[in-house]
Amino acid sequence: MKYAPLFAALFMLAACEPSASPENSADPAALYEKKWLVTDVNGKPVSEESEAAFTFTESGRYGGNAGCNSLSGKARFDGANVQLDPGPMTKMACPEPFMAQEQAVIAALAATKTWETEDGILLFKDAEGEPAIRFKAAPPAPASQGPYKDQ
Repeated sequence: MKYAPLFAALFMLAACEPSASPENSADPAALYEKKWLVTDVNGKPVSEESEAAFTFTESGRYGGNAGCNSLSGKARFDGANVQLDPGPMTKMACPEPFMAQEQAVIAALAATKTWETEDGILLFKDAEGEPAIRFKAAPPAPASQGPYKDQ
């Protein structure tokens, strides 16, 4: 029992330690009008040749490429919660690795429930709090070029 005050003091110090927290602070403005490159889906890295990337707008829309086809939809941010509703999507056929990746991206978008940013990384999480899709911000496009290569 002679160590009880020491343990109590250590416990109080640990309680005062600031914990790491996401940078989003429930403000999606940091996401808008940037190109976000998909780096992994459900913990699996995407192909280095993948052009999977998305943008999010202040008007509540998202658009991009899931690895093969272009798609768009509605993005509703409410604090740390997000709802991504699918919209139109092209229907091109692509080589199998990209088609499988695309299906994984689409499923992960549908499963996304929350979001956060930390150290320049955007993370969408599923209902269990597991990472669904991880993005990194693309370098800014030159002033004469839009956010996509084909614009």
